[in-house]
Amino acid sequence: MARNTGDLYRKFQTFYHDYVEMNREETKINANVVRDVVGKILGYVNGLDSRFQKEPEQVGSFHSFTKVSGADEFDYSILFNTGMVQSCIHVNQPAFYTVDAKHRIVSSAVQLPILPFKYTLKTQDKGPYSVEENGCLVPLTFKRHSRQLVQDAVDYLKKSSKINSRVNVEHLSDSPVVTIAVKQRGRDELNVDLAPIVNMRLPFKDEFGWPNHRAQWPAPEKIKQLKNIRVNLVTSDRLYWKLSFAICERELLVDIDRDRSGTCRRRSLRIMKKLRELFWCPDHDDRDGLTSYHLKNLLFLECEKLPKDYQWNMKMMAERIIGMCEQLKVHLSAMHMPQFFNRQKNLFANKKDYKGLNLAARNLNQKLNKVTKKAYFPIPKIEEILDAVGYSRAKIFSSFDLASGFHQVPLDEKSKHKTAFMTPQGQYQFKKLCFGLPNAPATFQMLMTKVLQELNWKIALIYIDDLLVFSKNFDHHLQHLKLVFQKLKQATLTLQPSKCNLAAKQVDKSKTGAVSEYPIPKAVKHLRSFLGICNYYRKFIQNYNKICSPLTILLKKDVKFEKTTNQDNLFNKLKQKLTSAPILSFPAFEKEFYLATDASGSAIGFVLGQKDDPGLEKVIAYAGRGLRDQENVGI
Repeated sequence: MARNTGDLYRKFQTFYHDYVEMNREETKINANVVRDVVGKILGYVNGLDSRFQKEPEQVGSFHSFTKVSGADEFDYSILFNTGMVQSCIHVNQPAFYTVDAKHRIVSSAVQLPILPFKYTLKTQDKGPYSVEENGCLVPLTFKRHSRQLVQDAVDYLKKSSKINSRVNVEHLSDSPVVTIAVKQRGRDELNVDLAPIVNMRLPFKDEFGWPNHRAQWPAPEKIKQLKNIRVNLVTSDRLYWKLSFAICERELLVDIDRDRSGTCRRRSLRIMKKLRELFWCPDHDDRDGLTSYHLKNLLFLECEKLPKDYQWNMKMMAERIIGMCEQLKVHLSAMHMPQFFNRQKNLFANKKDYKGLNLAARNLNQKLNKVTKKAYFPIPKIEEILDAVGYSRAKIFSSFDLASGFHQVPLDEKSKHKTAFMTPQGQYQFKKLCFGLPNAPATFQMLMTKVLQELNWKIALIYIDDLLVFSKNFDHHLQHLKLVFQKLKQATLTLQPSKCNLAAKQVDKSKTGAVSEYPIPKAVKHLRSFLGICNYYRKFIQNYNKICSPLTILLKKDVKFEKTTNQDNLFNKLKQKLTSAPILSFPAFEKEFYLATDASGSAIGFVLGQKDDPGLEKVIAYAGRGLRDQENVGI
């Protein structure tokens, strides 16, 4: 609908004054503070400080396309011309819009004042509440384009008397999105993202996506790289990016495979941002944390008679129970509720369980488990999961863990009262699925299978609350992630950002640290525990029985636990093989197999293998066992 520009301007002004509630004075003050701090940082970075006067060609600008909180129909721009800090321009011009009867934007055309610059800038996000802006910027010719320059500028400002005494620049974040925090006396902290300075889409970035400050910026790339700048949000007390994903972004950036290019990492993170409600945040959780899927009675008793509870005084801190009230539901009834206790263990097994909100509900009396009718649902074996991944020939993997997965499942009303217990503060019962219930793992596996449906075993694998998405290439992987996230969103299930690993090609080496740092056993129980771990992975270790036989001798009752240097060396050799990259391959059933066998005076073993297309031998599996006393004969 074409209208006169003046009419549109007046209509918008009327709409703004009628519907936008905002403390303009506070916002103006904050905008000036940010302009002052950022202007000084940019002035330092771009050579206005005397330390960089030798490079006068370093000029540039900082542009922030901004929206006003609670008023999506209103926006303005803040433009910092860093070539002349003393004449920084604060453009606060309303846009010209075409709106319908309900004051919704139909079309828009922003007209900023004519500035003495010659390049065009466009915003990145084009949604129903964002507009395309035709602003102008000066060319950027940074030669020292790096995060360290900003850090130096912050350090300089903290020591400089030029900075306003009521402002203190506190820190830079560790994320590639460089953020400074400006603390004001008697006012809220302002968080300013300096992405347009140090995290633009440069044509010369290293393998981790960081700008290479030694590289030259080619002249044709000066402005073309600036076409994607995110949208800011301004309120009366702070200035920050509109995409409020910073809580999860740092943890996700850490876990995105560093071998991936900067573009791949940004594309992965962009998907997460679009579905940021999938990630649980303890400070911003306005939901009840329960999945939308309804599950039937989980604790169906096989008999009418309920286990008897013996009244006794539990040894626990009353304040711990009070602190967990969000996990429990008080049941007030004139009837005597069934109580199930473990008389020998505390409800809270240890401090770690308490702090992680993982109640030691496994300590509910075993009598409840004995009379509960078991729910059987197939939980895949690890071997089956590994085989499925191998047969798919996948090369890109993303792993996820649900945030307190069991606690996202509501207990059926017919099951809640069966988890009741008494405390010094009264009587409680669980309202969410908790650890220790006999049907909890099968129930959660059933839930996740129902959520993913046809995606399970094709592009994703589920093991209770752990999720693995696999693909042959990165483009397919992004599509698979979208499908999986949509399923999780429909079920209102949330993920734990700190346990998400995106677009990885191999296992994180830090995960093997516990094995690498395992000390040399000083007792039989320590050695037995370590050999139990090794035995689980024995098919990945060549000559396992030959290496392990001298160590297993120490586990016999009639043998004194005295290790030799050779046994210590074998122990370290096992650790090295456990933490090294596996050398096994997945079988190709259309090709021939070969079997190699070997035997010694203490063990027998074999190797199953194949030859690939070039004719090289590849190992499918190792196996074998030690000889028994009756079998220990000459060979």
